[in-house]
Amino acid sequence: MTAPTVEQLAAGEYQTVGHSVARVDGKSKVTGAAKYSTDFYMKGMLHAKILFSDRPYAGIVDIDVSRALALPGVKAVVTGADAPDRRYGG
Repeated sequence: MTAPTVEQLAAGEYQTVGHSVARVDGKSKVTGAAKYSTDFYMKGMLHAKILFSDRPYAGIVDIDVSRALALPGVKAVVTGADAPDRRYGG
């Protein structure tokens, strides 16, 4: 969507610019009836758990995932070794 032109604003084509707008989803959010992406469930859906290090500046020498894989219901354990070595950004 592009920004309105001065002519469109002058003609009153845009009724919400410069005015308060009622939140049409406000009531459902306040009452808890709103549905979010985390509220949906599909049969066979998997869940993930991210474990962060308690030593943020320590170097990782080895990760033993055997205990995690032995837990019932665990389908996979993903570590940095499973990610491609591609670096983006600065």
